[in-house]
Amino acid sequence: MSVRSARTWEAGPPPSRSGRRRDWRKRPDPFVDVRETEVVQLLEANRQGVLEATTVFAALGERYPGRSHAGQLRTLQRRLRDWRAG
Repeated sequence: MSVRSARTWEAGPPPSRSGRRRDWRKRPDPFVDVRETEVVQLLEANRQGVLEATTVFAALGERYPGRSHAGQLRTLQRRLRDWRAG
């Protein structure tokens, strides 16, 4: 271990090693207003569980053009994963 790392660890572990999880959001959820009306309806209609987030994202893009961008696909994938797990 380097001297610099040792000095850092003397003060305590870094936040990533403290075991505490962050419970606040950094940005507002871009799908909060369409989640119940659009996304959940699509997922409930899909009984086989084969509907992918990219398909849902494309459907939202057709219904609401210009509202979301490609970087939000991963956010939608996480939301679908959490919805299916719960």
